[in-house]
Amino acid sequence: MKLKTKFSIFSGLLIILVAFSISALLIFVEEKYLTNETKQKQLSSINNLARVAKDSIIREDDLMILNYINTIRKTEGSISYAMVVNNESKIIAHTDPLLLRTAVEDPIGIKAQTCKDVFMQTYKKGNEEIIDVASPVMVGNKKSGVVRVGFSKTIIDNTLKNTLDTIRKHIIVVTIPVVILGLLGALIFVHTMTKPIKALAQGSKLIAEGKLDTKIKTKGKDELGLLAEQFNIMAVKLNELDELKRDFVSCVTHDLRSPLSAIESYVNDMLEGGLKEFERNGIENLNIIRNNAVRLSRLIDNLLDAAKLESGRIELDLKLTNIHSVINDVAKLFALYAEDKKITIKSKLSELIPGIVIDGDKIRQVLANLVSNSIKFTPSGVPPGGGTITIADELITDTEKNQRFVQISVTDTGIGIPAENLDEIFSKFTKVSNTKGTGLGLFISSNIIELHGGKIWVESPVPGSTKGSKFTFTLPVKSNK
Repeated sequence: MKLKTKFSIFSGLLIILVAFSISALLIFVEEKYLTNETKQKQLSSINNLARVAKDSIIREDDLMILNYINTIRKTEGSISYAMVVNNESKIIAHTDPLLLRTAVEDPIGIKAQTCKDVFMQTYKKGNEEIIDVASPVMVGNKKSGVVRVGFSKTIIDNTLKNTLDTIRKHIIVVTIPVVILGLLGALIFVHTMTKPIKALAQGSKLIAEGKLDTKIKTKGKDELGLLAEQFNIMAVKLNELDELKRDFVSCVTHDLRSPLSAIESYVNDMLEGGLKEFERNGIENLNIIRNNAVRLSRLIDNLLDAAKLESGRIELDLKLTNIHSVINDVAKLFALYAEDKKITIKSKLSELIPGIVIDGDKIRQVLANLVSNSIKFTPSGVPPGGGTITIADELITDTEKNQRFVQISVTDTGIGIPAENLDEIFSKFTKVSNTKGTGLGLFISSNIIELHGGKIWVESPVPGSTKGSKFTFTLPVKSNK
């Protein structure tokens, strides 16, 4: 059964149940109210009769009570009789004139004569059931008689039944349209609720089919709208991951194929050429094979480092380190390579730099990546006299955070970075134009700097120039505690 059908049935039954429960409750309350009102009318009638009887006795005016008895008999259809009985059990006023001056001898009347407060009895009179209500007539502190009113329970019940029947009809007339409108509202509500759910299900199906650009259109601001918004965000992320996967496969495939093809080619050349060919070109070929093997090893190391950084499994070996020694090591490492390209590596080191707590090997890796990129993008012999790469450091203070930082920069006079690549230069597999490499070096470098509590950024062209690039990163100065 579909969710829409389940919601429709459940909400429909709930509306019907609530509507008829409220109707039944209203009828019950109305019945209680009418019953109580009837009882209050009976008490009011006997109290009024007792008051008039008292006035009649005080004034010694029997005509007053006779007139009042006849009046209430005509105005109240449920009254079967009304009477006033003196202390000698003689009827001094009655709705039936034939009973005047007769003695009260029936058990109901005898019992009523002994009442000290309002007293009710029920008895049968032929086929009719009578409710006899009696009350003493008090003149001062003396009981001067008893007033009694007999109410026809049959008439009262029929009146109550007819009134309740009318009320039931009115309630039903109101309830039926309410139920119909409620059911229509429930159907609209169910449709509103299930429409985004259906869209989510359809969107999930399309994504499962590989259509990762799927988006769900929703205008709601409720939880379902939020869910749809998160679904769209998930779809975008999946699409980005899919593109990342394609880039990764393309990049790794290319970077693996090139050195492997070179290794295979030179090995085959040496095997086919025999000993004489090996004696002539073997050393050179082996150097080429070694360089390609190193390139493969570097690719694998970069992939492993990227995976560890993303999973949070990389650990830093923090020690108090002289940052100048790290910079000098990297400068010496690339000195010959830069010299072959007629590029000069310069160092501008501040004497104010203290020892800082860092992972020296990881920071060497960062500097090596930056210097390697600078050499790669600085053409030989440009500008006249050769290119220049400058590694500089300085001590800076953030007065707002009361924190000192060592700021290190690598500046080159190369071709610079295109403006469209600046925002994503530190992302995975991002490469400038069609250059060689995995596009992981700067991604790894930025994560290493962030793990140290610093930040890294790039400016291209170099401020004050029309070319070149300047990579800068900071490392916080803290003690080894």
